[in-house]
Amino acid sequence: MQLKYALSQVTPQSRLERFIAIGELAELFGLRTSALRFYEQRGLLIPAGRVSGRRRYRPDAVDRLRFLRFAQRLGFTLDEIHELLKHRGGRKGKERWRELVDAKTGQLDETIARARAMKRILAASRDCDCISLDGCRHIARFEAEQARSPLASAGSHPGSDGKMARQPRGHDRRHVDLPAGSASADG
Repeated sequence: MQLKYALSQVTPQSRLERFIAIGELAELFGLRTSALRFYEQRGLLIPAGRVSGRRRYRPDAVDRLRFLRFAQRLGFTLDEIHELLKHRGGRKGKERWRELVDAKTGQLDETIARARAMKRILAASRDCDCISLDGCRHIARFEAEQARSPLASAGSHPGSDGKMARQPRGHDRRHVDLPAGSASADG
């Protein structure tokens, strides 16, 4: 199927000229039609109706999908995007956008700080000559850095609530796989 127009050619006037078939809209954004149906179920995309049993979208669906893809690339959740789409165009929408951007920026700052700390420890421990994990200076340094770091507190990881992450069934949380010849996890 060849597109009737490319994404860069979508103008306000061309949007008003016709409704867009689900397959054409999906192809325009490089998505599967199932993704559009999923966005529809989440309230992110509103179909105009059906013609001959096929979904058709209003021309503003292009703008909604452009924004959705933009926001996803910036790390916003679908719930956050839904909220932004619901309030778009008004003062409340602008205020909420700023709040979410500030929160996302803070999360990125934390992620960058954690990544830099991890990189320092990896670089320092690359040529580790410790015979066992007991008394390893790199582990001690890591633990000391974690104790000093404000990011080490519960909830510092996105989505963390300070509880142990859920493990797959049959997985023993106390068991740690170590390379052969390493000290045991129990000491």
